Amino acid sequence: MSSLKKKVKTEDEINKCQLSEEFNLLQKALHIMKKGYEVQKKSVVSHMERYVEGDPEANKELLPLVINSIPFWDTEFQCLFAQSLGKTIGNYPPKSHSQGCLNAANLNKSMVLCLDFVDNLNNDDVYMSWRETFPRLAYQLNFYDGEETIEEDQQSTVLSNVVFPKIAEMTDRKQEKKRRLRGAQLVKDLMITQGSSIFLIAEHKKQFMLLSQEMDFNYRAEMAEALGNVLCRKGEQ
Repeated sequence: MSSLKKKVKTEDEINKCQLSEEFNLLQKALHIMKKGYEVQKKSVVSHMERYVEGDPEANKELLPLVINSIPFWDTEFQCLFAQSLGKTIGNYPPKSHSQGCLNAANLNKSMVLCLDFVDNLNNDDVYMSWRETFPRLAYQLNFYDGEETIEEDQQSTVLSNVVFPKIAEMTDRKQEKKRRLRGAQLVKDLMITQGSSIFLIAEHKKQFMLLSQEMDFNYRAEMAEALGNVLCRKGEQ
């Protein structure tokens, strides 16, 4: 009887057996995100770069699954993913022009997600985590993304259709100062990550001029700092 009991497996044991013997790394992560425990899901989210760098299919399956789920998760999950996404993309300022593993679709979705979290006035933890991720995402618009090249017109499309409408909404004079300053900081980030080419985009030029002419010194200071960075980079080239 005791030997018979040893052969009987619980559902958890069967799942563990399947995960260890039949699934590759990406399949394990997908299984966990769909059916795993919260602590297992947090582990996957915390080590996203491991899956994305290890298997190109992660861009097609795992990342979209996580990106679409993140808005419905708690603060800890949302902050973990921001930090993990930053590690997946790489350092900013970059150590090389070959870093980054997000494909164009996931970069676009991540940018939308990031902007929504940066615009969250009710949760400073989420804001700080995604505020640090924004420059890394913005810089990814400049070069090879792991699967295809983001062409210049695609770059302009993402900026014009995704980024600047949100910034314009945030910096509108009808908005409270906290929200407006966050929008101004995003404009500064774009000038630093995109360089002087950002002035070729009409929406940016408009935002820069409006913020540079504000009565409040804080906005003018942000723009002056950003312009100084752009001019320094031009001088080094």
